[in-house]
Amino acid sequence: MQQGLTSAAGFLRNALSKSLMIRYTPTLSFELDTSIEHGVRLTQLIDSLKKPASGEGAEARGDTDHDHIIDEG
Repeated sequence: MQQGLTSAAGFLRNALSKSLMIRYTPTLSFELDTSIEHGVRLTQLIDSLKKPASGEGAEARGDTDHDHIIDEG
């Protein structure tokens, strides 16, 4: 996609200059915006901190059932 935009920059610049009716049209450059991917990764890291680590079940959370019956006979 980056290569396609870069190769079309001249065409887009010409179309902009005609559309905006301005004498000097700035040079167009295109850069990949990775902020969304970065945000998703940060969200995943934060969510992983909220969950108990693998192997930590009810006992690690203190959710065990202590009302079991012991047969002493």
